[in-house]
Amino acid sequence: MKKAIKITDVILFSIAGVIDLFEEMKDSGNLFSNYYQNLYGFVPKNWKKQNLVKLLSTCYQNKLISRTKKNKKTFFDLTVSGKNHIYKRFPQIFWQKEHWNNRWYIVFFDIQEINRHLRDNLRNTLKQTGFSMIQKSVWITPSVKSSIFIKNWIDQNHASEKIILIEANKIPFTYEKHLIQKIWNLKDVNIKIKTIFNVLKNIKNRLTDTTDVKKEFDTIYSQLIEISIGIPSLPKKFYPQDWIYDQTWNLAKELKGHFIKNSTFEAKR
Repeated sequence: MKKAIKITDVILFSIAGVIDLFEEMKDSGNLFSNYYQNLYGFVPKNWKKQNLVKLLSTCYQNKLISRTKKNKKTFFDLTVSGKNHIYKRFPQIFWQKEHWNNRWYIVFFDIQEINRHLRDNLRNTLKQTGFSMIQKSVWITPSVKSSIFIKNWIDQNHASEKIILIEANKIPFTYEKHLIQKIWNLKDVNIKIKTIFNVLKNIKNRLTDTTDVKKEFDTIYSQLIEISIGIPSLPKKFYPQDWIYDQTWNLAKELKGHFIKNSTFEAKR
């Protein structure tokens, strides 16, 4: 089951600079309305432009964001509480912003059936904080933030005798690159990205047919966002040799700019 993305999450993503969403908040291209439609089959009633100020105010009151004024302009930033809130819900997103320190964080655990509740809770927490499973009792992440979160969880649950968290500069298994690609399904992901790239190229070749290609772009752009959320930020050597993620995003941004520009032009006319 996909984790529902709330509008508050979208605002925090944007302020964090994780993904460029304030353009989407203007709804000039209906891109995120389309994203909701594709993922969940509906668009939330409160997804309206006029609600943005109210939502920002709520985030501020809940101390998720801070605001400062400079040269008569208001600037927003995430507070510690805001960072913790969004990181707990979507830790993988921060892999895109987190500089990898060439270290792996691996969790080993041996929890008996009698402590099944603790074991299930641990596995759910590992998933939620960005770890991926190598074996049922062995999980791994490249994210130091994820490792800090799980270390705190272990301490809070007094489970240090049952759960081991280690830091390593290399995965202690044979065929490291192959294993990494398998854990995060990078080959399958690359096939999906290639398909998206080809669709984007086709759309670029048909830009004169504005109405039809705009709808196609909204759909494929939403798919690219969904795929991107779960991809870890690692050195190029770990990705498939024909990895075209960056090229795909560059083309998507180029086309997004085109549609936003033309939408603004049509509105002015």
